[in-house]
Amino acid sequence: MGYAARLKQFDGLSCRLARNDEDDSARFCRLSNALYARKVDGAYYRWQFFNTPFPSVLSFVTTEDGELAGCYGFHVRRWAATGEQIGMSLDIMVAPRYQGRGVFRALTDFAMERIRSYRPVAVYVMANRRAEEAHVHGLGWKRVNAFADWVCATSGASGVGGQGIEMVPVRNISAEDEEFVEMAGRLRDEQGLFSLARWPGFIEWRFARSPRYSYHIFRCELRGRLLGFLALKTFRDSVTGKAFGDVVDVIWAENDARVLGEMLQSALRYFYVKQVEEAVTCLQTNTVVGGSGRGLGFRRTARQRYVCLKALDERYRWLEDPRRWFVTMADTDLY
Repeated sequence: MGYAARLKQFDGLSCRLARNDEDDSARFCRLSNALYARKVDGAYYRWQFFNTPFPSVLSFVTTEDGELAGCYGFHVRRWAATGEQIGMSLDIMVAPRYQGRGVFRALTDFAMERIRSYRPVAVYVMANRRAEEAHVHGLGWKRVNAFADWVCATSGASGVGGQGIEMVPVRNISAEDEEFVEMAGRLRDEQGLFSLARWPGFIEWRFARSPRYSYHIFRCELRGRLLGFLALKTFRDSVTGKAFGDVVDVIWAENDARVLGEMLQSALRYFYVKQVEEAVTCLQTNTVVGGSGRGLGFRRTARQRYVCLKALDERYRWLEDPRRWFVTMADTDLY
């Protein structure tokens, strides 16, 4: 059954693509801000769906009078190793009055049709619990893994470890990103892990143009030798208002757990100097970063997100194996 047939039970509902105009921006922001504590605005709407360096598709289901009943976004990204296309779902919302009535399935069918021309070999979502249940139990997607936030007090970094590492601010991302991309690619190739492609335009879009956060990128150097890069931000919890540091991304030159630990220690010290008491990150990368972080005192929290996947090409069912994923660039305050 297609999306049109599914919507027949609802008088006046129809699916369409979102437009880059003030009316659709306002519709999107009203629904998102009604559902989530982390607020969005028109700048986010345009950046996330209309000013991307890759194909981006946002689908709406609306009522006859233009009310937004739900939306489903896709970023179509390249797999770093082969260039195959992967669909990444985001900003999935259904208004409360339409939840549990089949609108989500119809909307997802429509959204999937809109990216079919890109020939993705798989689609996936980094979901909260509600979206995980909708995709796994409602659509038959496969839950690949549960990713927890890991938190660490910054006070322990005030005077030990990493003393020889210099954190050099990257003022112009485009002047540094070739080294960043090359280093990330080498890590991926050596580990044989699945990751999405990074290129200069993407890194600039992701970190320099984001309307939501101010990111700070650092080269980590030891006596002039480049050890890796850190991408850091400070944010406030949207409910409690408490400030946190976020180690959004860490890329390293060599698989040296000691050096990587000192890079993370330098990040903790950066936040400590800014009087930020705790830092959070994702440690489930299938690399040495996990052990290095736990060795510094990062502890697992109860807050989790769920990677759910649907393989569209049988050759890529191996993506259902959680040991094959390298996940970074995951902002911890997603909702």
